[in-house]
Amino acid sequence: MAVKEALESWVDSVFNRHTRTFNYYDSYTKNMQIIMTDKAGNDAHIVTLYEAYPTAIGNIQLDYSNESIVKVPVTIAYKWWE
Repeated sequence: MAVKEALESWVDSVFNRHTRTFNYYDSYTKNMQIIMTDKAGNDAHIVTLYEAYPTAIGNIQLDYSNESIVKVPVTIAYKWWE
């Protein structure tokens, strides 16, 4: 759940729920890399997102019957990519 907590913290840095104000754009945007690996674990493709920030975090379902890896759906906005 550390990844989900980090994403929620990032979303909170965009909008302050207590004061109902947005923070400055430069304070919450980050450059990020998405690294896709092949079956052997080698980097197959790398995409860099510039000035990225999360806009939404989806719900996750936790139950006893689910034995697979929990996935957290996240929507990321960005200025450009390469």
